[in-house]
Amino acid sequence: MKCPKCNGLMFIERFADYFLTFHAWKCVNCGSVMDQTILSNRAKGAEMELMLQTVSTDEHYED
Repeated sequence: MKCPKCNGLMFIERFADYFLTFHAWKCVNCGSVMDQTILSNRAKGAEMELMLQTVSTDEHYED
């Protein structure tokens, strides 16, 4: 898998804290971490940004 940030090589790494253990992709070059939660939150953020742009565009052309 290639890193979406720098196109570097990504590998699976195990992450753990006191309550949770999970696996995610980590970039060798820039250290970016990707897992399903991060990807879904980014998708939701992109949808919200698109919706806000549509609303602001609609308000602009009502004059």
